Amino acid sequence: MSKVFSTKRTLSADRMFLNVYLRFQDFIFSPKIGYIEEKMKKRPKKMPLSEWKVLLFASKDAPLALLLDSIPAMRSRVTITHDFKKAIAEINGGNYTHVMSDVTQQDPVARRIMTWVHINHSEIETCFLGVNGHPSGEIDIWELSNGKIFTHSITGVDPLTEPLSVLYSEETPLKWLSHAKCECLQVRERLNPRKNNVVLIMGAGGTGKAVLAQIAHFSSPRCEGLFVFANCSSDSNIPNDTVWTVECENRFRKSVRHMFDQADKGTLYIHDIDKLDRVAQKIMYEEINKVVDAPVADKNPRLIICATNKYLEHEVGNGDFSAELYALISDFIINVPSLSQFKEELPMLADNLLRAYCLTAKISERKFTKDALETIRAHVWDENLRGLYQALKQSYMMADSMYIKPSHMNLTPHLDRNDSLIDQSHSIKTALLNNKGVVIRAAKELGISRSHLYNLMTLLEITHGFGLPPLKKKQRLEMKKNKNSGENK
Repeated sequence: MSKVFSTKRTLSADRMFLNVYLRFQDFIFSPKIGYIEEKMKKRPKKMPLSEWKVLLFASKDAPLALLLDSIPAMRSRVTITHDFKKAIAEINGGNYTHVMSDVTQQDPVARRIMTWVHINHSEIETCFLGVNGHPSGEIDIWELSNGKIFTHSITGVDPLTEPLSVLYSEETPLKWLSHAKCECLQVRERLNPRKNNVVLIMGAGGTGKAVLAQIAHFSSPRCEGLFVFANCSSDSNIPNDTVWTVECENRFRKSVRHMFDQADKGTLYIHDIDKLDRVAQKIMYEEINKVVDAPVADKNPRLIICATNKYLEHEVGNGDFSAELYALISDFIINVPSLSQFKEELPMLADNLLRAYCLTAKISERKFTKDALETIRAHVWDENLRGLYQALKQSYMMADSMYIKPSHMNLTPHLDRNDSLIDQSHSIKTALLNNKGVVIRAAKELGISRSHLYNLMTLLEITHGFGLPPLKKKQRLEMKKNKNSGENK
């Protein structure tokens, strides 16, 4: 950890403050004193240092001494806190002139403090005090090309990482999030710090497996290295019987090894590892095994995280997944639950996720109405957390006031064979209500045939005529009654 600011005693307090201020207000900093003096002439006169009252939020003890040495204010007028809620309470009632934070690019809690101040106390000046590191949430993405080689795609940021980091850093009654946190913490306690470890994350699509892996990476010593995202599902149309030559195998092995080198001292995340064919699985097993057996000092990722939305033990039994590779990666397993398992707390999760989105996007806060929250609770989220996050962002843009109503939410029911019977029933009833009980239209919306929908309605005990307007429902019942009476005669 290296010091960012100049604290030479030859500089006056005002000059030292300007050094800090220029560095973190996106000016191009030059060590030349003449340049600093020129900027001082152009900048408006600042409040005397003796009148400053500073709140310093330091989320960790390590950088605290570094930050204190960099603050050009009287030590007696600096309040230090490590707790988010205490910081909020202090800012609301403490008449502070400045808020400073150890905003590193890896620390979502500290970034949240600064964003909150910008939104709620625009009169307070803020200063971002930081240390060197990788950009916030930035990941190195590699794609599987033609099923035979990993190539670098982009360096980007997952839009869900920062909002979920906010929720993850809080003490929350959300059972879904608590379950995921407990799973991660239990595995973290069992990892061997003197070895390169391998972890398997299992969960349905959209449950945020990659995001949880990123949060774990950026909140650990591994944040000094890169987070490398290896996407094995990018070429899902490539058949598993792809012909492999010796040259192809060598190229695939070199690409895997190159990703390992890029993730040196960091984290390698292998997304949808089950999508690799058997030859690729064999090579992946050999390369991961080398990393596990290698000394920690070698150039390797400190943690390899494999992710899948399938039960790999079943895939092994069917002969679709390597038993050797499964044995290697399954010592530490994290199970991320689907939202359908926590349906009753969906409204609370949506409210909290919307708040986190507004905070991290630096936009004004909005609220869901009770009807909108009930719509969220009744909907089947086939893309789980990602589907919910995308829907709330779209509904925020559609809303024309601070309240988001059901009319602002464009939720299309879906039907999936992996859904529970309760979820299937919810989807069918929603489609019927959307189409006023017209079965052929509801079937089209669900993407199934009319006969299949009738069969499912019978199986799930959904009465024919569900969703029809009262008048049409009454007419249908009378027609059915007249037909039965005619048959009896």
